[in-house]
Amino acid sequence: MHSCIFFVRILCIIMKSNILLILILSFGISLSAQAFKCLGADFEKINTERAVSDTTRGKIYFQLPSTMHIKVEYPVNQLLTYDKDKFLIYYPESEQAFALYSSNPMNIPFFSSIISVVKEDFGLSDLGFTMSSNVIKGDTLVAEWAPPEALKPVISKIRITYDKQKLILSQTFDAKNQMVVYTAYENHFEYKGYYFPLSVTTHQIIGTSDNIEQIIYTNPQFELDFPKIARQFKIPKEVQIKELNW
Repeated sequence: MHSCIFFVRILCIIMKSNILLILILSFGISLSAQAFKCLGADFEKINTERAVSDTTRGKIYFQLPSTMHIKVEYPVNQLLTYDKDKFLIYYPESEQAFALYSSNPMNIPFFSSIISVVKEDFGLSDLGFTMSSNVIKGDTLVAEWAPPEALKPVISKIRITYDKQKLILSQTFDAKNQMVVYTAYENHFEYKGYYFPLSVTTHQIIGTSDNIEQIIYTNPQFELDFPKIARQFKIPKEVQIKELNW
């Protein structure tokens, strides 16, 4: 049962709500190659739903433009890698493997929390969003983005808030202008003029329910070589890979 905890959690994040999917898709991937060489960090990911929490811990490595390797150490031994459009999930102990395909890495957990601050507009303009307002009060900047016609039936706007150049809040509103997802970014780590949040807490509001996901990064390092084990990662030939699209 526990062998599929993290995999099931990923599918829940992707499939639970179209609004959440739109929020994740809103983070851009057109990144500056000078931002960092390879980012490595320890992480703790806590999901709370209906007062029940589960925790995942491990290490994550990210190399521009879109290569990621995750080693889950708790509650199960699990390896995950993303490159181009393929996300591989492997459980060495049970010899289970899954391949998920997507043309947009922002469907993948962790990407948005690591990368969103590198792209000033979250890539929203690339997705057809247009800035509808831009208000500056002291050190705080609040920008609102209107969606393209295709997304208006499900989303009315995305609001992004910065404080002293640090991303601190993103909010997504449904077609009825009700806030359905908001993410708070805290404990920023400055590197080359970019501010990476080491604590990212996302609330997904469904009716009266508030589902919470918190990711905490520790020991961030930005000038690593992408680990050899990640570069050479392959699922053993004898293991059957179950393929899924989303």
